[in-house]
Amino acid sequence: MGSEIKNLFHTPRVPVPPGLGVFFNSFDGRLNFVISYLDGLLSDEEVLMLTKGVKEKLEVSV
Repeated sequence: MGSEIKNLFHTPRVPVPPGLGVFFNSFDGRLNFVISYLDGLLSDEEVLMLTKGVKEKLEVSV
């Protein structure tokens, strides 16, 4: 449609069971991280803790 694509990421279905999925993909040299889960399975704090932990591990390995 004439526009530049700046990012492309995977939008997964929620896996049942266990109701939680962690997905990575890359596009144009950028890494995307998607957490997919059923409502009520994780609290907001748990999602933040998981995201923070992954970010910390990625920063160490770069």
